[in-house]
Amino acid sequence: MKKLFTMILCAVLTISMVACGTSQKAEKENVQIPSPFQEVKTLEEASKIAGFDIIVPDKIDGYSKIVIEAVEKEMIQVFYIEGEKTLLIRKSNQAGDPSGDYNAYQVVEEVEQNGINITIKGDGETASLAVWSNNGYSYSISCDKMAQNDLLALVNSVQ
Repeated sequence: MKKLFTMILCAVLTISMVACGTSQKAEKENVQIPSPFQEVKTLEEASKIAGFDIIVPDKIDGYSKIVIEAVEKEMIQVFYIEGEKTLLIRKSNQAGDPSGDYNAYQVVEEVEQNGINITIKGDGETASLAVWSNNGYSYSISCDKMAQNDLLALVNSVQ
């Protein structure tokens, strides 16, 4: 009788350990890193979080919604949205390309405008990305295909 009781107890403990171990593993797999971006209502709020300011257009033709986000002491990003169409402007105090766009583009060219070197990426007929640095800050504008001249005009309006 003792042997039977001991065997049943061992079986129950083994099943419990396996079941508990499985749920802990599942919990660990569902852990996500929180986004460092904080959504704010105004550029002033974003400036306080990032530690620097940004100048962007109040509105851009073809886009009706604006979303502003900031990363503490690192970046400000402004989304211009219309349906599925999005234009994103970023400013960062970190060196390098702040766009987060790692697509391979057919055409990559360097353009100088007002003494600033701008990298334009696109398909040859339109541009989808502009990246540049000025006064210790890195900038980018990402969009769903735009005439290169229009994108360069937009670059002029960002500081």
